[in-house]
Amino acid sequence: MSKGQGTGEANEPMSDKCDVLNQRTFVATLIGGGKAYSNTKYLKDRSASKIKAEIAEESDLPSVWAWCTQTALKMSYPSYFCSGDWLEAVEKTKGRSNNLLVIIVKDDDEILGVLPLLKHRNYLFGTDLRMLGSEFYPDPLGVIAADKDQDVVINFIKLYLKSIKGWDRLFLDWMLEDEVNRWSLSANIVSEAPYRILDNDFDALLSEFKKKKRYNLKSTVKKSDDSGIEFVSNVEELMNKECLDALLSIHKKRSAQRGINSSFSGSNVENLHRYLCDNSNFVKYFLLKLESRIVAVIYGFEYGERFFYYQVSHDPEFDDLSPGSVLLYKVIEDCCARGVKEFNFLQGGESYKKVWAKDSRDLYQCILYNDRFRAEILKMVSSCKAAVKVLRKKMLSW
Repeated sequence: MSKGQGTGEANEPMSDKCDVLNQRTFVATLIGGGKAYSNTKYLKDRSASKIKAEIAEESDLPSVWAWCTQTALKMSYPSYFCSGDWLEAVEKTKGRSNNLLVIIVKDDDEILGVLPLLKHRNYLFGTDLRMLGSEFYPDPLGVIAADKDQDVVINFIKLYLKSIKGWDRLFLDWMLEDEVNRWSLSANIVSEAPYRILDNDFDALLSEFKKKKRYNLKSTVKKSDDSGIEFVSNVEELMNKECLDALLSIHKKRSAQRGINSSFSGSNVENLHRYLCDNSNFVKYFLLKLESRIVAVIYGFEYGERFFYYQVSHDPEFDDLSPGSVLLYKVIEDCCARGVKEFNFLQGGESYKKVWAKDSRDLYQCILYNDRFRAEILKMVSSCKAAVKVLRKKMLSW
């Protein structure tokens, strides 16, 4: 491989050591012009294996995304946003080839793990790395790898990145606590993701509410039903475009009425979700309709026996019928009936989510800094900002 190809400028050949599973060590050696590590490690399930990290070529991406979809299903938390469907959609609509950086860790030709990244320019004219699609508020995110390979893959990626130039900071957003521990980095809680574990008995779930709350929920649903509004759950794939059009239109109308700037708007968002509607089998829409008019929409992804609740909106002309609350009630009831195991409300601690969610997962951000002068400056600036924030909070409490 020629000098300068891959993630950035080539480094001199180097070696490093890193603790891995079972307190064993392996030696990683950078070879060529900065593209791959090659090493021999000894684990109970892999003897004398050849491990390497490399950057995926554009022609490799379809097979890499297919691998991600299958592997993410087997992870301890099977997140749709680690699937190839989501990653491919972001790549096709957002990730220009010169900004895309998909790191693959392999055992010979077998993929062990994938970390899809996108390069961004920072305010010091350097390069930051962020997980692909993180700006669209997906969670959780993380390295895609089987649980038994996670530690090896993460350590290998860290070694690989530390050996090359061309980047300053790696932002690891929307991660769960287990993955944070594997990266061995300091972390900040940046959000929470409420969720509800489901079973097939929706009535048992309702019985957990106080009598007055249960009565109010059922009365609201009955009022909506009596008005002639119908619930649609089996949305045919051919209707996905119509549903997305309605969602975008209603969301825009409602945002204008409330005078807010929504994150679910703009060409990048629209292009991403149009691609998903056309290409992902995990897209799921639920509707409330009055005759042919769509009154409310819930949009999400059903993956790994979980429903990922991504966006909701309702026509403000029907506010008196509480269509958002009614649709959420009916969607959770439908998920119970179909054997969905979890309803993930995704990030944000809004009060309406807490009506149904009994638990929540903390979402973390970690930052890995490269060993470069510019990265050190960025780290110092970040530390100063954090210190000022703490000081200001203390002063306000005096």
